[in-house]
Amino acid sequence: EEYEKQKDDLDHKLAMEEISQEDYYKQLYALNEKYFGEASGQHDKYLDDYQKNEETMYKGIKSMLKDRAEDIKDAMKDQEDAAIDAIEKQSDAVKAAEEAALKAIDNQIDALKKQKDAALDAIDSQIEATKKEQTACETYWNNKIDAFKKANEELTEQNKLMELQQALAAAQSTKVKIFQGGQFTYGQDEEAVDTAQQNLDEYQDELKYEKELQDLEDSRDAALAVYDQKIEDLQNYRDSVEEQYDAEIEAMENHRDEVQEQYDAELDALSAQKEALKAQYDEQIENYEATEKKLFDDQVDAITSENNNWTVRLQNLAAFVTQYNSMISSLGSGGTASSSYKG
Repeated sequence: EEYEKQKDDLDHKLAMEEISQEDYYKQLYALNEKYFGEASGQHDKYLDDYQKNEETMYKGIKSMLKDRAEDIKDAMKDQEDAAIDAIEKQSDAVKAAEEAALKAIDNQIDALKKQKDAALDAIDSQIEATKKEQTACETYWNNKIDAFKKANEELTEQNKLMELQQALAAAQSTKVKIFQGGQFTYGQDEEAVDTAQQNLDEYQDELKYEKELQDLEDSRDAALAVYDQKIEDLQNYRDSVEEQYDAEIEAMENHRDEVQEQYDAELDALSAQKEALKAQYDEQIENYEATEKKLFDDQVDAITSENNNWTVRLQNLAAFVTQYNSMISSLGSGGTASSSYKG
């Protein structure tokens, strides 16, 4: 009856979590030995009760150890998840930094392209304006030359008309002999002289026209040559500006490729680190599961062995807890903090 009272009180304390499982099995062991053990003098009589308590202690301790083993595996998984999450956050940060860096470079490249287009458009406008000036200049000189030619043609027509009129008059008044000083005599052929003079004058007029025409054409060509040179200089300047911007854009694009390669290499390294970490944790869990059953059996056998006193059993249980804390500590060395099991 006293055993039942103490056993019910012990069960109540465990149910109310007033004592730990270790204390419960410790006190249950003490009750079992006190009332049913060999030293009690009633061992054979209450052997069934004694063995029933042993079975309860065995199952309870085994369950406790299994729970702690699950805690270890849960801790492993939690730390694996935390470590993987940390790497993924780092990868996300690298991706965000890469995106921001590449966007900034792309903005610079776009700005350079806009500057290039604006600069080339301005030069093209200058070239177009110069060509229009050149066309106007050429029109001016061509009009001047055409007017000069027209004036010369009109003069030539007038001279031709005069020549025909003079020829008609000469034909009407031509005489073989000239009467002079009261007698017939042969005088100078005035008509021939006039013709020769007229031919000379016409030739001189022609020479003057050709020279003036050449002067006008030379002036026109010289004026147009100035525009040709100006257009050529502007075109060369445009080419140099375009080459300069193209070189800057190419350098910026190369820089962009280098930056992207650096970020991609960092992301590849993080991905490899993540895979290695997963493999490491998977291996740890796999190795632990492989030795888990033997660890349970060894600890339970040691705790419930009739050949050992309770102190030794508690030492074995403490050894298990030490192994648990050591496992947690080794996991924590991966960079994630953890708490040791207190029982």
